[in-house]
Amino acid sequence: MEEPSRIRKGLVLAGLIFSFVGLCWLLPNKPYGFLPRIGYISAVLSTLGGFGSCSAATFAYFARKLSWSPRACHLAGLVFLIPAGYFWISDPAHFMSICALLLCPAGLTGYASRHLAYPQLTDEEFAALQPPPTLFPK
Repeated sequence: MEEPSRIRKGLVLAGLIFSFVGLCWLLPNKPYGFLPRIGYISAVLSTLGGFGSCSAATFAYFARKLSWSPRACHLAGLVFLIPAGYFWISDPAHFMSICALLLCPAGLTGYASRHLAYPQLTDEEFAALQPPPTLFPK
């Protein structure tokens, strides 16, 4: 896998920043009426998708660069705990609804990160058991 260009790294970083700011701006607002709620849900889901894909790409880059195991890529979903912690501190009354919305895409982000970092690895190879440790390695 080749090193991504500086432009691509900058675009992913900008996507992370703008989607995080968008989530922090969108989630505390509650629209009234049927059509504004449909638009609100569309905006929140697209912002969550952008945040998840940018964080998965960032985590996959570091997983390949630092030679992390494919199982460690599922930790990429933990990035959603940052905005969840922000809303827990700033808006504890609506925390549960916001937290449920933020933690749903966490598993998909880890899955996408694993497929970006290790595209040759199949699901069966990923789910295979690790060999047991030995006292006398070869």
